[in-house]
Amino acid sequence: MPLVPPSPEEQLEWLARHHGVMTRAQALGLGLTARQIQWRLERRWWVALHPGVYSRAVPPPGPEARTLAACLAHGAGAVASHRSAAYLWDLLTKPPAHPTLTVLLRSTSHLRGVEIRRRDDLDPRRAVVRGGIPVTDPLRTLADLGADASEGELG
Repeated sequence: MPLVPPSPEEQLEWLARHHGVMTRAQALGLGLTARQIQWRLERRWWVALHPGVYSRAVPPPGPEARTLAACLAHGAGAVASHRSAAYLWDLLTKPPAHPTLTVLLRSTSHLRGVEIRRRDDLDPRRAVVRGGIPVTDPLRTLADLGADASEGELG
């Protein structure tokens, strides 16, 4: 039995549950074809945030969408950290200018517009999913933020 692509309404519902972000693999898994993905990009219904990671064009992607897109683009083991994590944990009221991820030290990934911190002590078992985004746990977030933030940011 052939896979029936999701209706436009079902696609919008899926995107709404995922901050408007979808990987190429997720789109294909939902039954879209490569041509349908390209069609959406050409008509600017979707924009490529990173290679193989797309977002709705309207509304523009917010901080959560940009952070999730960065995690998806990096792949397994990437977690939002530092100011990005603090914003997701409601410890900062203003989102950072760009996402910050922490990844394993051996990672060689580089993403445009994303600050990547490489650590040898990143324990994937301590990562938490908050709002659908992998993020450092609150204790690690506070430690990372404390090491980076200025006195005025924390005061």
